[in-house]
Amino acid sequence: MASAPIDYQAIAQAGVAAWQRGDAAAARAAFDEVALAGRASPQLWLLLAQACEALSDLEASDQALDGVLTGDPRNPYALLMKGDHQATRGDDRAASSWYNMALSTAAQIPDLPQDLIARLDRAQAAIADASARFEAHLSGALAKSGIDPNAV
Repeated sequence: MASAPIDYQAIAQAGVAAWQRGDAAAARAAFDEVALAGRASPQLWLLLAQACEALSDLEASDQALDGVLTGDPRNPYALLMKGDHQATRGDDRAASSWYNMALSTAAQIPDLPQDLIARLDRAQAAIADASARFEAHLSGALAKSGIDPNAV
């Protein structure tokens, strides 16, 4: 007797319902099942990344974001999340690179959703903060070497 085919769309929908009710673990399990079966769209990969991030699993979230970017290389949400993960790890340079890619991509999208605009604004602020930290670091290194950073 043949077994019934697996309804991956129903599993994905159950994952979305779990996500909407705030159950990141159940959402992740459902999205993982679909992804492992090779049935994930870029949108499902993004949902998996968000569920993994909510569960503080940045490595799994990064892997899911790679799935998003494989199918949709200019997805601004995925690019921003990659930047956020690098910022969380303390890598300002990598975070700024991801944020700049997201900003460049978003500049080409008409009528951005409000939530994306807010995230892009936060990314711009993060880039400015990282630049200020780098400038302070350089000034400190110059001063430590006996060079007046204001004279340079």
